[in-house]
Amino acid sequence: MNTTRLKKKLTLAGIILTVGFTKPILNVSAATVNTYIDDNDELHNYYDNVTKEDLLNSLEINPYLSVKHKEYIKEFIEKAYNRYPNLDYTIFNQNLKSLKIIEMNTSKIIENNSKLNNNKINKDVRGYYLIYENEIYISNDIEYKEYILFHELWHAFSTIYIEDKHALK
Repeated sequence: MNTTRLKKKLTLAGIILTVGFTKPILNVSAATVNTYIDDNDELHNYYDNVTKEDLLNSLEINPYLSVKHKEYIKEFIEKAYNRYPNLDYTIFNQNLKSLKIIEMNTSKIIENNSKLNNNKINKDVRGYYLIYENEIYISNDIEYKEYILFHELWHAFSTIYIEDKHALK
């Protein structure tokens, strides 16, 4: 596979962007090309800085979330932004626009999660995040599920997949 470091308009089949707290890495994959973004300054060539109001607006326009889930996410945004006002919220903002939350019983969560992990069963799992679908799956039959949701939201905070529907035409 060919790997190059470059800045250009992204027109490939898919983009996965993973951000640590200090260094984002943009990995764009299609056929044989990967594009890496090495730092936040370079990332902002693609996206503008995000405010708390931007996050709340993105949450509000999301057609897939229930009122209850939007309230949990508003609480998450408030807590995260108050605690970490200088973090880069770019990826989370993009994910908020199309994020879906699916609730199901714990046994189904465990079963589905094991299929995603080469049939390794983790009986403690109560939620998971699917990057390529931008979906959070969470147990609906447990107490304190908002804490599980908060954990899964951190995954949505740091990883994005962007599909370019025009790349294969």
